Amino acid sequence: MIRISPTPIGVFEAQPGITRGIDSSVETFGVVIGSGQQGQALAIPMFGPRTTEIIVVGGVGLVKVIALRALGIGARVWVETDRPDEWERFVRSAAGVSGMIHLADEIPPVVGSDPRTPTLVIVDQPDSEAADVLVGGEWVTILTVVEELDEQAAADLPHADLVVFHRLHGRELAHVGRTFGLGDGVDVLASVPSDVLVVAARTGIAPVRLRLTSVERWLIGAVDRLAIED
Repeated sequence: MIRISPTPIGVFEAQPGITRGIDSSVETFGVVIGSGQQGQALAIPMFGPRTTEIIVVGGVGLVKVIALRALGIGARVWVETDRPDEWERFVRSAAGVSGMIHLADEIPPVVGSDPRTPTLVIVDQPDSEAADVLVGGEWVTILTVVEELDEQAAADLPHADLVVFHRLHGRELAHVGRTFGLGDGVDVLASVPSDVLVVAARTGIAPVRLRLTSVERWLIGAVDRLAIED
């Protein structure tokens, strides 16, 4: 279960030429997600020899950034969505003729994932059975998109290996506070700037400043999360 504390262990520093997992006993590949307070590149542990479950509370734009960076380390990406129009341009532009991104309304069992070609499955629709089908697979990461955090979605947060928060709003802050027993500590999350992500792992949290490349801006556009009316 994830327990939010002030300890910044949700991400790790990306070393030049090599990416290390937060658990040195398990080989893990990371994806650079942003920068730390000193400007150093920070990565999240994305793929490993067991199924990894990630929840992103934010817009689809942020998820596209993560998908593009996963492609950059050789991953194959599946997108299970009930709104293909939201993804089609990105898929055509990012994957080209490589066939490394697939759109589907239902994810088939993933075959052939390995350290050189891990698989990222993005679940962008409710009532998906992807987790039931894929949990237990090696070098497979299931990323669930949560555009608005309600009480039901908040109940799933402690069961994930990693949660990425982007600009939480009033009701969402209340749900996160109750889920993790933060009390007044939730005020820290309320004051996070809009270009800073909060990454929560099983042993702590870390703020990460999101920085887009010029290519990402062209492919994806703005990833700002609009305010949600309470």
